[in-house]
Amino acid sequence: MSGKAALAACAVVALALAGCGSTSSQRAVSLTVSAPTNGAEIAVSRVRVFGTVTPSGASVLVGNSPAQVSNGTFTRWITVGRGVSYIRIAASAGGYRPARVTIGLYSSLCATKVGGAAASCAR
Repeated sequence: MSGKAALAACAVVALALAGCGSTSSQRAVSLTVSAPTNGAEIAVSRVRVFGTVTPSGASVLVGNSPAQVSNGTFTRWITVGRGVSYIRIAASAGGYRPARVTIGLYSSLCATKVGGAAASCAR
């Protein structure tokens, strides 16, 4: 075996032993967003983001604010502006890889309130 071939063979063995390209054995947090659905068109300015997370004690952030988590179910109300909004949801737990989901939606209403209800935006 030539020197170059031996070097190449050693490199292949070293990469295999190092686990190059393999995924971590650490489990990931499981994050499922029930609502809103990606691409939803809404006619409100406040949206309840909710879903499930495993492990049930994981921490969940919705748009950088903590969500309420109880028995693996999370919920958080957020205000969205008129037009396209992207909601970032992230979950983490000790000993698990974090999970992230981004939901895009379109709101036809402003966040302005009139008498407790959302008012239509001027065009």
